[in-house]
Amino acid sequence: MEVSDFKRYNLNYLAIIIGIIFIFRSIIISLSFNQITNSYLLKIIAIIVASLIAVLGIILFNKDYKITLALYIIAIIGLILGHYTGIYPFVFFALALILAYYEKDKSDNTNLIDSDSHFFGDEPKEIKKVPEKNLKLIPIVSLILIILLSLSITVVSDMEVNDRANAINITDLNAVTTSEYGYPQVNITGKLTSSETFDSVSVKTYWYDELGTQISETYDSGIKSEIKKNQTYQLDSHYYGQKDAKMPIKAEIVVKDLKHDQIVYSKNVTY
Repeated sequence: MEVSDFKRYNLNYLAIIIGIIFIFRSIIISLSFNQITNSYLLKIIAIIVASLIAVLGIILFNKDYKITLALYIIAIIGLILGHYTGIYPFVFFALALILAYYEKDKSDNTNLIDSDSHFFGDEPKEIKKVPEKNLKLIPIVSLILIILLSLSITVVSDMEVNDRANAINITDLNAVTTSEYGYPQVNITGKLTSSETFDSVSVKTYWYDELGTQISETYDSGIKSEIKKNQTYQLDSHYYGQKDAKMPIKAEIVVKDLKHDQIVYSKNVTY
């Protein structure tokens, strides 16, 4: 293929297509590993919409390259507001933006007059077609759509945070203290239920003496990472002190959602 033949192709199209391939590949993979929530689905929708806006930029390139430049920028903004974390689509979308600008002469919006036409001066003058008014509305509508999706993601995410914060409940708490051969021991049991599913949690107990000083912290041995919705789990927290050490008189049970780095439950137990 000669260089002149290669120049006939719009390379910004190719960059967008490659970026979209990376996007859908990552979506398919993430669906296999992530818990599907409303906010997660909205993020996927925002990312897909951003991809479609980029495709629209390809379609309109021959109408007006400036519209395409605007749509490529909005597509990149859509990926950001959709919380997309992969790097390659951003690289290829940015590359497409640059290529579209340098390939603007291939757009019908910017043409040179025919070589057989008469003109004044030494060079043919550039004739620019004025884009249709409706075309100018497309980037504006696209940006509004992306912003509305972003606001929806924020609102739904906040609602899910509140739901997670009220999902955990621990009942039937019972604390038993013993001191054998001078070694203080405490065992706290209970039942943990949840109205939501958590992919990764930690259940930690903080132990305090009579002055309110934390003297130890332990992980619950009965709950392992995942908590399923509407299931009951046995809480089992143990404290083993050194010989002749102070007996803790209070414990704080803390359940943390590790995936979202959020404390979803906290309860003080005095015994």
